[in-house]
Amino acid sequence: MNNAVISSFISPKDNLLNLDLTSWNADCTSGYEWLEALPSHNGNLLSDEQLRVVIGHRLGCNIVQPNTCIKCKILVDSKGRHGLNCIYSQGRHVRHAAINLAISRSLTRARIPNILEPINLSLDDGLRPNGLTSVQARSSLDNSSTDSEDDYESDTRYQIDSDDYESDTPYQIEIDDNSEQDAYDQSATNHNNPIWSKKYSSQPALEFDKISGPISSLKTDPLYPSDIYKKFINDSLINTITFNTNLYAQQKNIKYQPTNPTEIRKFLCLHILFGIKTMANYKDYWSSKPEFHDNFVSSIMKVKRFIWLMAHIHINDNILEPSRNDENYDKLYKIRPFIDNIRSSCLKYFLPSEYQAIDEGMIRFKGRIGFRQYMPKKPTKRGFKVWMRCDNSGYMNDFNIYVGKNKEVESNLGYNVVTKFCEGLQNHKIFFDNYFTSYTLMADLKKKGIYASGTLNKNRRYLPIKNMETKLKRGEFDWRSDKNNISIIKWRDNRDVFIMSNYIDPRSVDTVKRKNKKGEVFDVKCPIMIKMYNKYMGSVDHFDHLKSLYEISRKWRKWWLPIFFWLIDAAIINSFIIYNILTDNKLSSKEFRRQIIASELAYCKNVNRDDNIHNDLHLKKLY
Repeated sequence: MNNAVISSFISPKDNLLNLDLTSWNADCTSGYEWLEALPSHNGNLLSDEQLRVVIGHRLGCNIVQPNTCIKCKILVDSKGRHGLNCIYSQGRHVRHAAINLAISRSLTRARIPNILEPINLSLDDGLRPNGLTSVQARSSLDNSSTDSEDDYESDTRYQIDSDDYESDTPYQIEIDDNSEQDAYDQSATNHNNPIWSKKYSSQPALEFDKISGPISSLKTDPLYPSDIYKKFINDSLINTITFNTNLYAQQKNIKYQPTNPTEIRKFLCLHILFGIKTMANYKDYWSSKPEFHDNFVSSIMKVKRFIWLMAHIHINDNILEPSRNDENYDKLYKIRPFIDNIRSSCLKYFLPSEYQAIDEGMIRFKGRIGFRQYMPKKPTKRGFKVWMRCDNSGYMNDFNIYVGKNKEVESNLGYNVVTKFCEGLQNHKIFFDNYFTSYTLMADLKKKGIYASGTLNKNRRYLPIKNMETKLKRGEFDWRSDKNNISIIKWRDNRDVFIMSNYIDPRSVDTVKRKNKKGEVFDVKCPIMIKMYNKYMGSVDHFDHLKSLYEISRKWRKWWLPIFFWLIDAAIINSFIIYNILTDNKLSSKEFRRQIIASELAYCKNVNRDDNIHNDLHLKKLY
C-alpha cells in the first residue's frame, strides 16, 4: 500500500506506516468475516478515519477530492456533471463521493455483523485503476444523501443499489453483549449517538410539590362569572380598543360619532350572544321580518352602529406600523397589544399543574394572507396555526400564533416550540405528539428537570427502529433504552405504535379494553407509557371542544378579526374553567356565557355616559 496516502490522512501519533495489509481479505461478504479480517495497529482496532483511508485505497478512490470522476479523474459538480462526457464510459461521470458514502456506511456494518442484507459495490476490473479486486461492502445508501438514480443511468456498472431505508442517519445498533458494547462505546460518547439496549435502571420522577391551579386572589365570596372574565378582558384592554377605533376613524378624515368603552363592551357582548344564537347573516337579528327579528339584540345596539363598529374597530395605530424591511416588523402588529394582554393573563391567573400537553390548533380563515396554513388532517383545514400548552383541565396556559418563517427558514421548529413553552417549568410532565418528539428534545428536557412523553415518527434520527422490526401480535410490545433512561416502546394495537419517554419505565404494563368484531369486550396488555399518554395528551383537544360549542364564528373581511375573536373565546373558556374549579356551583358553558352577557349589559346600563372615556382630548393633542 502507498504509505504516502495513509500518512496524508493519519496524524503522526497514529503512525500506520508499518501496518501490514497483505493478509487482509478485502473480499469478505459476511459481517463476522469483516470483523475478523479488519487490520489492526499495535493490537487495537483502527478508527473510522483510518479505516476510511484503508478501504478507500483498496477501492482506488481518491478521498481527498470526492468530486472527481472515479474513472477519468476529471473534477465534476455535485451531480456528476461536466462539459465533456467521461472518456471511459462515453457518458456521465461517477463521483468518488458516492463511493465514499458507501465506505462510511460499511464501517458501522463491519464492526457490528449481520445487521442488514449486504449491498454490493462492485467496480469492473477493466475500468478500475491498478486492477484492484472488488469489495462487497455491507452498507446502506439512501437517495436523500447521494445523487439521484438518474445520475447513474448511463453506466449501470457503477450504480449503487439500496433498499428503501427510512432514514439518512447513521444506524444506532442495539448491543446487549457487554464485550461488544465496550468496543462500541468510543463512538457513542454524546447524546447524538446513543447506545440502545434492554437495560433500564429505575429512576422515578421527582415528586411534584408545586402549587397549581387558579391563584388565590381570584377566589371571592360571592364569585360571579363576569368577575373572572374581566380579569382577561380588563378595562385597560377595552380602553385600548376604544382609543384606536376612534383614532382610525379620525385618520380616515370622515365624520363620525366617537365610540366609548361602554359601547365596546356591548359590541363584544353581542358577538358572544351570536355564538349562542346563530344566524346565517348577522343582519337578520335586526330584520324587519318577524320570523328573524330579535328584540333583545336590537334593543342593545342599532344595526347601523354595529356595522360601523365592525368596519372601524382597531387595536393598534396603523401609522406606527414598521415597514417590511424594518427589523422590528411584526406580521401580527395590528393585533399585537391584544395578544400580549391575553397571553400575560393566561400565564398570571393559573399556575400549571403537574401534567401539561403541547399541541397545535387552528383559527379558521379562508382569505388571502401570507401565513395562512393548510392542515389537511385537521377538522379546520385552512387558517392560522396556533401552538398551545394546555393544562389537564383544558385551561390554556400559553400559546403562540405561528406566522411562518421570517427572513430565514427556521430549523428544528418542533424542538423550539416545546423548549419555549417549557421555560419556567420544573418537574412537570409534558406530553406532545410525533411532530415534536425527537431524541435530542427528550435528552435536553431531562437535563432541565422536565419529564416528557410523546408518540414517535420512526424516521427520526438516532433511533433503534431497525432493531425493533419483529412482527408483534396485538398486545405485545418491544422496547429499548439508553444510558440516560430515555426509552422507546413499539406496541401493537390495530397497528404498530411508537412512543418515547424520558422518565416512564418501559417495562410497566397495564391493560386496556378493546372490542372484537362480535362486540365482545376483552382486555389487551398496554404499556403504562401509552396509557398515560392517552390520558393526558387530550388537554388541547378538550380546550378546542369547549371553545367549539358556542364559539364566535362567521365570515370576516379583515384577516386579524378571526384571531381577535378567537382570543375572546379563549378568555371565556379559561374563565369558565377557573370558575368551575373555584366554586361548587358548576355551570355549563352556555350558562356561563349567558351570565357574562347579562352582567356586562347590566354594568353598561349603570355607567353614566358622561363618565365614559372618549379620548377626544388625546386625539386633539396628537393631531
